[in-house]
Amino acid sequence: MTQIFKLLVALLVAAVVAACGGGGGSAGTTTGGGTPPVVTPSLPTLTISLVNSADAAIVGNSIGGTPVFAKAVLKDGSGAAIVNKLVSFSGASALVKFTPASGSVLTDANGVARVLLTPASSTAAGAGTIGVAATIDNSTGDPTALSASIDIQVTSTGAPLTPTLTLSIVDSAGAQISNNSVTNGNVVFAKAVLKDGAGAAVPNKLVVFLSGSNLTKFQPSTGQVLTDAAGVAKVQLVPASLTTAGAETITANATVPQASTPVNLTATIDIQTSAANVTLTNFTATQPTLTTFQSTPVSVDVNVNGAAATGTPVQVSFTANCGSFAPAQVTSNSAGKAVSTFQATGCSAGTATITASATGAAASATANLTISAATPTNLLFVKADPTTIYTLQAAFGVKQATVQFKVVDASGNGVGPGTQVLVSLSTSAIAAGVTFADTGTTATKTLTTDVNGLVNAIVKAGSVPTPLSVNAAIVGTGITASSANLSVNSGQPVQNFFSLSADKYNIEGDAYDGEIIKLSVLVADRLGQPVPAGTPISFITEGGQVTASCFVTIDENGKSGCSVSLVSQAFRPADGRVTILAYTEGEEPFEDANGNNKYDPGEVFYDMGQPFLDSNWDFTWNASPAEQKVGDPSIPSAGIGTSVCPASKYGVFNVPSTCNGVWGATRVRSSIVVTFSTSFALPAVFSDISTSGVTVKLQDFNNNGMPNGTKVDATISGGVNCTLQSVIPDTVQNTTAPTFHRVIISKGNAAGDSCIGAEVSVKATTPKGNQTLLGKVVIP
Repeated sequence: MTQIFKLLVALLVAAVVAACGGGGGSAGTTTGGGTPPVVTPSLPTLTISLVNSADAAIVGNSIGGTPVFAKAVLKDGSGAAIVNKLVSFSGASALVKFTPASGSVLTDANGVARVLLTPASSTAAGAGTIGVAATIDNSTGDPTALSASIDIQVTSTGAPLTPTLTLSIVDSAGAQISNNSVTNGNVVFAKAVLKDGAGAAVPNKLVVFLSGSNLTKFQPSTGQVLTDAAGVAKVQLVPASLTTAGAETITANATVPQASTPVNLTATIDIQTSAANVTLTNFTATQPTLTTFQSTPVSVDVNVNGAAATGTPVQVSFTANCGSFAPAQVTSNSAGKAVSTFQATGCSAGTATITASATGAAASATANLTISAATPTNLLFVKADPTTIYTLQAAFGVKQATVQFKVVDASGNGVGPGTQVLVSLSTSAIAAGVTFADTGTTATKTLTTDVNGLVNAIVKAGSVPTPLSVNAAIVGTGITASSANLSVNSGQPVQNFFSLSADKYNIEGDAYDGEIIKLSVLVADRLGQPVPAGTPISFITEGGQVTASCFVTIDENGKSGCSVSLVSQAFRPADGRVTILAYTEGEEPFEDANGNNKYDPGEVFYDMGQPFLDSNWDFTWNASPAEQKVGDPSIPSAGIGTSVCPASKYGVFNVPSTCNGVWGATRVRSSIVVTFSTSFALPAVFSDISTSGVTVKLQDFNNNGMPNGTKVDATISGGVNCTLQSVIPDTVQNTTAPTFHRVIISKGNAAGDSCIGAEVSVKATTPKGNQTLLGKVVIP
C-alpha cells in the first residue's frame, strides 16, 4: 500500500514539473504547448497455480495419486511480495479437499500461500475450478478485492492415499545404525516416522513399541510415545540384562484417521543384542587398617564394554571371609562406582579378604584389609530377659532369665570373640536359692564373648522371692559390671490379696436375658506384687451364665488381674440374688516373723479348707439344699483335710472340717452377690413426710434394689405456691439393697404460701423403660 502511494505521488510531481516547463513539442523545443500525459499506477496481483512438493508446475493441472498443492502468489504494484496476508482457497468441494480443511492460509516471506489438494474420495473424478481470494488496502485506504482461479482435472485413484509408518534404529545423534545392534553402554533408539497419505507428518499420535522376545526394555518402560511435529516418536532400547544376547523383532503400532475409517499401521525391524563385558577394577577401602568392629567405606569401579558404567546400572555383590557389608548388594551409581561399608564384626586379628563380584563380570575384584585386635575398655550390662521371674513353688510364670553383658573397646564397639568374662551371683541371690540354670549350682562361671562381644548367663529362681543381681568381670583387667532391674517374685496368689468386684451389682435381669455384668479380679502375691501373666482364675455362679475362666494379664500400670462377663438368663434364683465365686490356686497367708520372705515352721498361718458357693449368703455350708463345693479332697496337695477350720481374719468361709493344719497350697477365693432385679417396683414406703418433702423407699418385687440406672421422678399438685425442687438421688446406683430417695419441696415467700395439703406422686422408670407409679402422699 505504501509503495503504491509513493509511486502515484512521484508520477503526479513529474506531471506538474512538465506543465511548468511550457508547451509540448519534441525534446529541446521551447515553443508550443499541450496537455501532460496521464500516468496510471500498476495494481497489486494475485495468481494461482498447481505445483508438486518440489514446487514444479503440474502438467495438465491434474490431481491424482501424488501430492498436489494449490499455490497462490500475492504481490503489490511494484512486484514486491505482500507478507502475512490472509489468502482463502475454495471451490470444487465435490472433487477435492483442502489441507488445512478451512482453505485459509497466510502468505509467507515470498508472498506465497499454499494448500494441499487431495481427491475428495477414492471415486472422485472430473473437472472443476479452484479459486483464491485476498483483500488488500489501496492508496486511499480503501480495500481492494483480488481473486484468481484455475481449472483442475481430478483423476480417480480407485483407493484412498495410504498413511505410512516406518521404523529404524538410530543413535543419539539420529544417525541410523547399520547393523541394528543394541548393546549395553550405547545409547540406541527405535525411531518411528508417521505420515498421512499425502506424505505430511502426523503429529501428536500415539505410537506403541513392542519387544518380540523381551530381550530389550524400553525407556519409557511402557513403550508408548506421542509423535512430535515432524511425526517422529522414539524410545530408547536397553538390553534386558547385562547377559542378554540374541535377536528379536521390534514392532511399532499406530492408528491414523482416514476418511471415516481409522487405518491401523504396523512397522517392524529386527535388532541384535549381545552380552556386555563387565569388569571390576580399583577395589579400595578408605581405611585399610581396622580394629575388630571398626568399619570403613569401600568402592569399586564398574566398566561395561570398556567404558565406565555411568549410564548402565550394574548390581555388585560384596562378600568377605569375616565381618559384614552394609549393604551387601548395591547398584553402581552415575559415576560408574559401587559403594558399600565394611564392618570388621567377628574378625580376629590378621587379614580380612573382601571381594566384589557382578553379573556379567568374568572375574571378581579382591582387596586385603589388616585387622588388629581391639582392647577391652569397658563391660556393660545389656539386659535381663525377662526382668521378673517366679519362685519354683509358683504354679505359673517363668522361672529363669537370661542376663547379658557386653565387652566393648574405647569406641563402644563390642570386643570379641574370645574375651573371657567371670560371672557370679550376689550373696542375697545365693541365699534365696538362685542358681545358674546350666550347672544347677551357684559356682562362678567363666564365659567367652561371641563375635559381638556378648556373653549370656541363664539364672534360675529358688524358693524365696528376692532382688536378683548378677556380677561380671573381664578376666585380668579389674573391669566389672552388675545386672539391674531383675527380681524373683513369689508368684503365688494369696488370700489377703485376692479381690472380686462388679461394674454393676443390680441389673434388669429378672425378666430380660442378655443383660451383662463385668466381673473383675485383682490378685497379687503376699508382697502385693503382680502374679504371673497367664495365671488362670475360675468362676462359678448360682444363676445366669458366667464365663468359666480368665487369664491374668499385667496392665499398663503393672496391675495383675482379669475380667469375665455374667449374663442374665435362666436359672434365676427365686429371691433374685445371684452369688458368684472366683478362685485360683495359691498359698495360705502367714506371718513372716523372721523376715526371710518364706514360711518357716512355727510361724503363724491361716489355715484354709474347701471353698463352696454360698448360695444363701449365710456364710455357712448347707447340706440341704447342698451348696456347691470346689475341689476334690482325695487329690494329694489339694490343701483339703479333715481338721476343724479356725476362724479367718480374711472373711474366708470353708466347708466344715476340711482344713489340714499344715501351711501350704490352697484355693484363694472371693464371693460377691448381685441381683437380677425385677422391672417393676413394690409400692413405695413413704417416711419423714413434712412440708420440706418426703422420703421414698424403693425396692423391687424381691425386696432387692431396683436395676442400676432406674430413674426416680416426682410431681406435685395442690398447696399454695408449693413446688417440687428435686429428687436426691434421682437415679438408682450400684446396690443390691433397697434405696432411699428424698423428694424435696418448698413453698413461696408470700404470705399464705403453703405446702400443706399438697399431693406428691412418685414413679420409677427402669433402663428398659418400664414404669411403676410408686404411690402418692399428701403433705400434712
